[in-house]
Amino acid sequence: MLKSLFNSEKSSSKNEKEFKKNFERIVEETPLSVFITDLEGNIVYVNTKFSEMIGFSDEEVIGQNPRMFKTEFTPPEFYELLWKTIQDGEKWVGEFVNRCKDESIIYVHAEILPLLDKSGEITHYLAFEEDITRRKELEYELGEANKQLVDSSKEYTNLEKQLQEQRLRDELTGFYNRTYLSEILPREILRSVRARTHLFVLLIDIDRFKLINDKFGYSAGDKVLKQFANSLSELLEDVDIVCRYGGDELLVLISGKTDEQGLKRASQIKEHFDSHPIEWESESIPLTLSIGLVIYPS
Repeated sequence: MLKSLFNSEKSSSKNEKEFKKNFERIVEETPLSVFITDLEGNIVYVNTKFSEMIGFSDEEVIGQNPRMFKTEFTPPEFYELLWKTIQDGEKWVGEFVNRCKDESIIYVHAEILPLLDKSGEITHYLAFEEDITRRKELEYELGEANKQLVDSSKEYTNLEKQLQEQRLRDELTGFYNRTYLSEILPREILRSVRARTHLFVLLIDIDRFKLINDKFGYSAGDKVLKQFANSLSELLEDVDIVCRYGGDELLVLISGKTDEQGLKRASQIKEHFDSHPIEWESESIPLTLSIGLVIYPS
């Protein structure tokens, strides 16, 4: 079939006939799928590899248009560009998603170029195709693996942050612990110096908290302390820093412009709890506070 494309009846040169014979053998033995169409795109030749790749025999595809292999995964404008390119006499290179005889889907890398006669006119179109389905599958698997790796890395980073946060947090109150205090205090002092503000250090102690534990039990004491921490959080600003310094002792770092601000904030906290007892089950437990105040740098 391939010989007919070379107008062999007009050829008398022994060398030319030998070339055509070798060319046909090369096309048949190439690992690439090869097919040739006429100017309307109808198939006039396919090699053995083409039949193996697509599943159709040469008898089933000769005279048919390659659109019989197209799928919805290759958009129409894709084919429009292809035809414009080869009709202009240029080679087109790209990828298709084709459907085989058994309805399976394959990815194909293709190079399609026009065949010219001696006068330079296009007579046929020649296509070389390679099944790259496995490569696409590996690319997808690699992409998914990289995605999982990125997700795992993000998860690891988040877990590391959570672990670091837990290391610095008091489990009962949710406030920072003394470990964090040793890290943050030097920075807050330096920040105060640079901003030329005062740093107020409030050490808050619940008066006679031991009596609550003795009367209601340590479990109740923990719940009271937790409610106390929640109430204290509502009185403080987002920029204030609270650490659980001891059993029922909390240390608060507050910035301000004047010495009076520190005393005012301490008084507000103390007065609030003087008039707002902690409710636990059916009990109303009054709390009074003792607050020590240090003002840096004065």
